Amino acid sequence: MTTREWESTLNIALAAALRGLGMDARPEVMHPNRRRIDVEVHIGSALIAVEAEHGQTPAKQTDAIKDADARLKQGLATCAVAVCYPANSAPETLPAAKFIWTVRDGSSQAAQWTGGDLERLVSVLRLAPAQMGNPDNVASSLSSSLDGAVQRLSAAQKQLLAQALDLPRQTRNGRPVRNPWDAPAKRALLVVATAVMFHSRLDVHLQEMRPERDNRHNPPPPYAGPWPPAMAQQCADSDTNIADFRQAWDLILALFRPGGRLWARVRPNRRFRRPSAIWIFASIWLTATISIPS
Repeated sequence: MTTREWESTLNIALAAALRGLGMDARPEVMHPNRRRIDVEVHIGSALIAVEAEHGQTPAKQTDAIKDADARLKQGLATCAVAVCYPANSAPETLPAAKFIWTVRDGSSQAAQWTGGDLERLVSVLRLAPAQMGNPDNVASSLSSSLDGAVQRLSAAQKQLLAQALDLPRQTRNGRPVRNPWDAPAKRALLVVATAVMFHSRLDVHLQEMRPERDNRHNPPPPYAGPWPPAMAQQCADSDTNIADFRQAWDLILALFRPGGRLWARVRPNRRFRRPSAIWIFASIWLTATISIPS
């Protein structure tokens, strides 16, 4: 079997593995002028081109980036991800393989390669359209989704959700408005969505970030709990997703040192009576995104 035929076999196996994790993935898709995408992943209206090479040498990395960038320049994909299979890959070993990948935006930026297993690659693919898309469109889409979510809540649920995060009901000139808990409930859901985004971005790094000290306590004792926390997608797909997110976020907060520079900047305002992990989580994500380029 030639190298190209073997890579095609791996691409077919990768698409099957991605479908097994809930993604709409299609291998070896031909486009006009004999342009072929190794694996197409569809997320909503976005099309992600996964361009893969067998092997992880610098030459293979360069080839994967070249193909991924070409798919963007050809207008075949919304965004592209260059992926390198391990040199000893076989179709049956892909679910447990350690891939490396880099997300491309069509520019000539230096590649930032990241490694991980198949589930971490899935997390990256799910985030890629939002990372590469027009920020105004992404924000508009998120706002629309939150509006739809709020409308599916009962009046009592909206009030409980807002009050859980110490958000007051909406008023106008000191008087209650019609549906006074709609706007606070939407803000509460935005906090939840922000915390989930932070969780998703951390997923590719948490394996290597096991804390030496448990910073949920002061002074922090040696960390002795389980690691890594469940991935965001695993929590979302779980039948006990609220409890699973709560447990995962509690574990992740063991990484952040109370009194540290980030912590001091994101402590909840004093008006909040019960500062919760979700506020701290969302605030750390927003502060880190704004202030720390890396």
